[in-house]
Amino acid sequence: MDRNIRLLIILFFTSAFLMAAGTIIKFRGGHFPLSALNWLLIGFITAWVALRLFSSDRKDSQLNTFNLFFILFSLFISIMAFAHFPLFLPHSTANHELFSKIMHWGYAVGHIFLYLALAVFVRLPLNWASPRLKNLGSAFFLLLGGLTTVLNFLMPSLPEFSHATGVTLLNVNPLVGKLVALNVVLAWVPSAIYFIVKGARSREKIIRRRALLLGTGLLIATIGGPLHDISQQAIMFFIADVVVLAGIVILASGVMYKEETGA
Repeated sequence: MDRNIRLLIILFFTSAFLMAAGTIIKFRGGHFPLSALNWLLIGFITAWVALRLFSSDRKDSQLNTFNLFFILFSLFISIMAFAHFPLFLPHSTANHELFSKIMHWGYAVGHIFLYLALAVFVRLPLNWASPRLKNLGSAFFLLLGGLTTVLNFLMPSLPEFSHATGVTLLNVNPLVGKLVALNVVLAWVPSAIYFIVKGARSREKIIRRRALLLGTGLLIATIGGPLHDISQQAIMFFIADVVVLAGIVILASGVMYKEETGA
């Protein structure tokens, strides 16, 4: 197994342990924002993956596209994590109101990087399936993401911190929430199906394993998103974030497996 993949697995289990520890601390009471911890860990791992891909000796357009995707995804989740900083100030109503305002902007601006990440990612399966469509695919997701962002500004969310669970309730407008889910599902589910089918049909072990890792990672990450949105208890929030993190780690393993083998 490649050293990068071993390190990635270690990072996953370390992060899952820290998430579990945060959940246990919250069960014992106290002012502890689980969302900030979990999202910061996911942002750190995606940034680490981007750094490893950037420092790779292999340089090609596909690897560069994966690298850009992980950079943008890390910015997306990290911005929402850092928006929690008012919760680390002395507890007061004013600081919670400040958090609500900053978290709204953190959500709106952070998601711009998510839409950019999706527009970049779809170029990979489209380039392999039908190269003529990759620019059209990116343009579609840029337009859909732009529309979602405009509506998010017009219909702002009202985030709040739940002391009982430690979970940040984003309270996104239902229409905006559905459009966010639509962006992710349209980008990742068809891509996942393509990778899995491509892998299952391939007679080359390297291509089959890499494609199955990519497809499985995308599906797991896609499941984790809606699970996160419906989470109200700390334990469900923990499970949802671990599922998202697992999906990202499996996806990154597929990318690094490709790098390792030179396929």
